[in-house]
Amino acid sequence: MWLDLFNKKQEFADRVAVEALATEEREIVLAKIVGPQQSVRRMWAHLVQGRPERKPTTTNLWLVDGDQKLQVWVDSLVRYKADGDDFGGRAASKQSRKADAPALRTVFILRESLTQLSREELIGFGDEVPRHFMGTLRAKCAVPFRDEWVPEMWRLGLEARLITALGTNPHGEWVFGPLTLYKIAWHTERWHREVIRPLLAARRTS
Repeated sequence: MWLDLFNKKQEFADRVAVEALATEEREIVLAKIVGPQQSVRRMWAHLVQGRPERKPTTTNLWLVDGDQKLQVWVDSLVRYKADGDDFGGRAASKQSRKADAPALRTVFILRESLTQLSREELIGFGDEVPRHFMGTLRAKCAVPFRDEWVPEMWRLGLEARLITALGTNPHGEWVFGPLTLYKIAWHTERWHREVIRPLLAARRTS
């Protein structure tokens, strides 16, 4: 998969490889991109540049997978974080960056909702329960449970649609690479009613 950048005249300008991706309503939630440092920085700058619109709007970025293309949208109110080798120039000296300039850079772009302060979505690998699920559920919902209940609680949360995997809705949802991205409904009452109580009832009757 590729991420292509076009100029204002809709002429091809640049391209980087995409190793992992999740989008929602055509907006990037997570992307792992690889390319020359200058190209990676151009993609990042275009994604986060200031825009006058206060609603979702198009960019000149396109995701390309074979003959499928998806134009990337952004919401100017949504914040992103970038992390990667030498991104931002803090991890290496100017001399080492200059000597290394042609090297490929790997950068992770994360929507703020994925970061530690928010955790509105969680990242899993394959069918694994995301490692932050237990701690975030306790912090956000004050839900009492034992550690060994986690797999069963995760299953019940999926069944109750308190947990939904991105990519199940075809409209503007692309998921690519070795990851699964989950949206979590952090509603204390629903977790108690639809997960904790059924779990306790099943254990009492077993």
